[in-house]
Amino acid sequence: MAEASVLLARAESAAGRPERAVEALESAAEDNPRLLNSLAELYERQQRWKEAAAAYGRLSAVTPGNVDTRIRWASALLQTGAPEALSEARELLQQVVESGVAEPRAFYLLSSAERRLKNYAAAETAARRLMASSPDQVTGPLALAQVFEDQRRFAAAADVLRPV
Repeated sequence: MAEASVLLARAESAAGRPERAVEALESAAEDNPRLLNSLAELYERQQRWKEAAAAYGRLSAVTPGNVDTRIRWASALLQTGAPEALSEARELLQQVVESGVAEPRAFYLLSSAERRLKNYAAAETAARRLMASSPDQVTGPLALAQVFEDQRRFAAAADVLRPV
């Protein structure tokens, strides 16, 4: 049944009927919470961030230890732009990074959430933790440069990006 619902949703999406695709997955997810991930991803593709966040939240309740779900939930919350969603995203991401999981996406998104909440010291800390955990990736310097740019510290941003 679950596989059939996913296939039906894909067919409806491909046929240009996104609402019918959502209906197929929403009704099936009520009986099978494993479909919440597919439903959340469908909402993301439609840029329905509030609904995606709600679906990831429901999925997280079913799979509380799943770090990827929590990160995706936080990402969808950040996309809504609502102040209360930004704070909720920050809390989720803080839980992830404090759990000892060195997940680069969590550090990057945490830095972004803190920046948007104008907590620049916390944003810089998250960006520096990202740089330390993933020194070969450009996302750390990018996150730190964004923190500096938001504070109009353009020379510091340029210094961070120069080696990259």
